[in-house]
Amino acid sequence: MEERGASTARQGTVWVVAIALLLGLMALPAVASDGATIAGTVRLLDTEEPVEGFQVDACDAQSDDYVCYSSDPTGPDGRFEIAVNSTGLHWLQAYGTDESSARLVTLQVSAEAGPDVDVWVFEPLDLSGTVVEDSTGEIVQQSNVFFDCTVEGKGFYSFGAWSYGGDTWATDEGYGPPAGCEFSRVEPWVRSEYGVWEELDVVSYTPFSPPASDVEIRVADVPEPEVPPSFADVDADHPFHFQITAMAVHGVIQGYPDGTFRPTVAVTRQAAAAFLYRLAGEPMVTSEAGFDDVPSDHRFHDAIAWMVEQDITRGYPDGTFRPTASVTRQAAAAFLWRFDGEQEALQGAEFSDVPADHPFHGAIAWMADLDISQGWPDGTFRPNEDVTRQSLAAFLSRYWVGE
Repeated sequence: MEERGASTARQGTVWVVAIALLLGLMALPAVASDGATIAGTVRLLDTEEPVEGFQVDACDAQSDDYVCYSSDPTGPDGRFEIAVNSTGLHWLQAYGTDESSARLVTLQVSAEAGPDVDVWVFEPLDLSGTVVEDSTGEIVQQSNVFFDCTVEGKGFYSFGAWSYGGDTWATDEGYGPPAGCEFSRVEPWVRSEYGVWEELDVVSYTPFSPPASDVEIRVADVPEPEVPPSFADVDADHPFHFQITAMAVHGVIQGYPDGTFRPTVAVTRQAAAAFLYRLAGEPMVTSEAGFDDVPSDHRFHDAIAWMVEQDITRGYPDGTFRPTASVTRQAAAAFLWRFDGEQEALQGAEFSDVPADHPFHGAIAWMADLDISQGWPDGTFRPNEDVTRQSLAAFLSRYWVGE
């Protein structure tokens, strides 16, 4: 087993569109160096009455670290107080802390240190409709829409509405907009057969306000999808044709100069690094890989260095990465699990060859939870077998595209 560090920083799932600006930010105790405080009241949007059971976070809008400070839960008077790191601008957002307040959503607001800031929460309303191609009048399938709306003088709210592969998009329960908001962004997207999202140009839409179930957004012609890459040894009947093609469309995997994919060839460690690096969008690398066998001019140096930066791999005790060594199925599970942030599986893996004390049990259980892998018909996972190029393409496609 390769060694790795204890850092918990991870490159998370890339296609996660942020519905709220402050999702995923780090909350710290309400302690500040200069005694600055932001104080105010959490109020219900439609009645202006104070509400209890809300924690308010203030996140430094002028810091690259986006450090957040938290209040205690509000009482019946709705009051909160947060010690912050400066008197400068902070983003404020409230979170319900009990069953009665959790159904309410908050407007985001910016504020400087001071005693009289109102933070507004509301009961979300449903919103649904269709995206229609203007020239043909046909409904655009698999379209999602993202919105920004503002309640004048009280804050703004960003949210998404999803079609889940059908012809009608709708907000998920509990994530709709407030009554009376003014929409400043209506941004439809369409998903291709292989899971590539493309923004559509809005031609028009009829003014609307929530709740609404018949919002029609008309868009310019939907572009024709590009012809997907093909490989001489992966025909349409190949059991992994979709997954291999999808990952090629996304630019994650590539074939060989002779036009083949070589689906049953074992994946090398350097190839696995390249696949995940491309999946992450090939971010800038700021450090050396640090392995004796991966010099700075190595073809896959940046991908391997990025894997180290993200603590997806730490190499071997002898200071090597062993880039041309094969990747086992358990190692592939571990790489992808760490890529996603080591999410805990909701159910244990039920493979006869992966007991609870297996060193990669958590990663393999997570794979099974998300239907990234269900193992073999005999109930085994075969963790020590080499992972093939077709199997890793399937893992990545199920993780990234959902099939």
